[in-house]
Amino acid sequence: MMIAGLVASLLLQGDGGNSVSVIPPDLAAFDDSAGVCLSESRSLFAHPLNPETAEFDLLALARPWSVSEALPDFPAQDRASQDLESTADPHDSFTGFFETHFSSRAWKEYVWEDYLTEPSVLLPAGLALSAVLIHPWDKRLETHWHGLLGGKQIYSNMGQYILVGSAILTGILFPGDGRNAWDETWTIGESFAASSLTVAVLKAAVGRPRPGSTPGTKNGTHSFPSGHSTAAFTSATLIDRNSGPLVGIPAYLLAGFTAFERVEAGRHYPSDVLAGASIGALSAGIFDSLHWGKGPEGGIGRALADLQINFLDRLHGAELAWETRF
Repeated sequence: MMIAGLVASLLLQGDGGNSVSVIPPDLAAFDDSAGVCLSESRSLFAHPLNPETAEFDLLALARPWSVSEALPDFPAQDRASQDLESTADPHDSFTGFFETHFSSRAWKEYVWEDYLTEPSVLLPAGLALSAVLIHPWDKRLETHWHGLLGGKQIYSNMGQYILVGSAILTGILFPGDGRNAWDETWTIGESFAASSLTVAVLKAAVGRPRPGSTPGTKNGTHSFPSGHSTAAFTSATLIDRNSGPLVGIPAYLLAGFTAFERVEAGRHYPSDVLAGASIGALSAGIFDSLHWGKGPEGGIGRALADLQINFLDRLHGAELAWETRF
């Protein structure tokens, strides 16, 4: 191999100051029998063309690792994106989990810049403000709405079950563009865990009696905030961010009906369900942003949109054919 390298060097030698070299600077760094470099400093042959000496290293082309090491130096912003892409799976290990979920950079770029400063945060903010403003009229509105549809909890229970199940199924079976079922599972789990923990802490801290209940009895002080409303809006937000507004808007409507039913059934005051809705929407928005940024939409919402477009195209085509015929 060394002899072949010398011959190639003589054949490829150019005129003038620039020459083409296939011989490594340190012949002792090569194993002649294996033909591989034993030197730890592989950067000497990182790129086949040295921009400073204009020397071409044919051996660099034969090394499989030379491709990755031959990458040019990236600008700061490109290097940052490259670092993000090369980060280990956040759910592959405890180290990866803490590096991503407790990273100030991730929270700044994905949560703060892509969610908390975007128009989408107006939903939980508006719900929270509404809960504060409506509080003085809580009892009057609860009395007025109670029993309008029979005062049965089955409606709110069914709404909650449908929404939670839909959020799980759409996220896992129909992940949006750029998403995957594994990370969607964690996004859903973390969102529900955060919202449920927040509700549990607030229920214990506030201790607001339910409408018509006696403080100190079972669930007697579990009125604020509404757990059903929290779960419903957590689900609706997850569905909307994963599948898009085509599915997200109906999910929000069902979540709103579920929240209203908690008041109609005499289990909560209006401010309870509004606060729960705000907690649910905010929790889902934060953790979905932490995983996906602004959240590429797709999944089942994109599929339904495509079906609608195809149907309209066919309908338009049929109209054109009818007009052409007559």
